[in-house]
Amino acid sequence: MKPRAQTKGYVEKFVDETSWHPEMVGIFGGALRYTQYGFIKRHFIKKISKDKGSVDTDVSRDYAYTDWNDVRHFAEEFLEGLSAER
Repeated sequence: MKPRAQTKGYVEKFVDETSWHPEMVGIFGGALRYTQYGFIKRHFIKKISKDKGSVDTDVSRDYAYTDWNDVRHFAEEFLEGLSAER
């Protein structure tokens, strides 16, 4: 399953469990900060990443997945929606 499809499933589950239907939902990549994790967490995250098919398992470095243009675009749309409500 592609990451975005997987996270969309998390959002759908959240909506089902809470009955809260937000008007906007943003889904953004995060990061693997291996260099900031302790020994145990670093190796658990590496195993999870490997099991999910990721090649980003070099624990000597960090990986960033956030597309900041997507975040900016979402924030702008959110703010436009707030302005339209006023």
